Amino acid sequence: MPLPAEFVDALRAVVGEANVRTDAAALSAYGVDALKRGHDADVVVLPDGADHVSAILKLCSAHRVPIVPRGGGTGYTGGAVPVQGGVVLSLERMNRILEIDEQNLVAVVEPNAITGTIQDAVEKVGLFYPPDPASLRTSVIGGNVAEGAGGPRAFKYGTTTHFVLGLQAVLPNGDIIETGGKVVKNVVGYDLTHLLVGSEGTLAVITRIILRLVPKPLVQSTLRATFATIAEASQAVSNVIKARVVPAALELVDGDSLEAVAKYLNVRSLAPPGTGALLLLEVDGLAEAVAEESRRCEQA
Repeated sequence: MPLPAEFVDALRAVVGEANVRTDAAALSAYGVDALKRGHDADVVVLPDGADHVSAILKLCSAHRVPIVPRGGGTGYTGGAVPVQGGVVLSLERMNRILEIDEQNLVAVVEPNAITGTIQDAVEKVGLFYPPDPASLRTSVIGGNVAEGAGGPRAFKYGTTTHFVLGLQAVLPNGDIIETGGKVVKNVVGYDLTHLLVGSEGTLAVITRIILRLVPKPLVQSTLRATFATIAEASQAVSNVIKARVVPAALELVDGDSLEAVAKYLNVRSLAPPGTGALLLLEVDGLAEAVAEESRRCEQA
């Protein structure tokens, strides 16, 4: 059923005429994720702040209109696709880094701050936000939180889940809630923060995030190793662990993927022909420790 005109007018009253899109190009573009497949929205709304999001969710709840939160649209799992139409709630205007608290080792950010931009900002003051999804230069932190994104550094540091200390979120009825806070030890009551992490927008719309930071490692070293088979590469990882090294990053690339990269780039820059698997390892820390751990990795 088409959305009633009074519903769309009410959305315009909340966020302004320019931030409600009903043109065909927008409905199609906001109806897909990175796979470029999906379903058109009925209307796209661009809020700026939790109060806007709350008002929009109250309208959708009252009119029984489906609503799908959207971040950067870089995902491949359909989390931002409006399969039943309705409202796509694009959070693209909420893209600010609100605070970098060096004393408490936290950053407070809005959901559409780009992950790589957050990393750059905290590293300028000697801090480090480790999670590194492959799309970190285009994906946004709210999407990373909603999907529980990981990356090669998960081996040592963990995924996005391990670096979320608190959230501001809006429930489907429009209530604004605060979970967690600027402390690591926050163990009283239900862990609502991590109930929302990975929930893909099904429980609430995330409007602010408190991220845990760590000191930036002084030195990083990357190693590349090639193997005839995946089994040999896997054994090498076991050998590294037996050598009591926990790599800061660890990635295995199989032979089929290496072939695909070579064809795409038209050059074999990653590995020689016939390589069955490639391991990329990174170690970080103090210079002396990195030198010793790099030596152990090479032996392993």
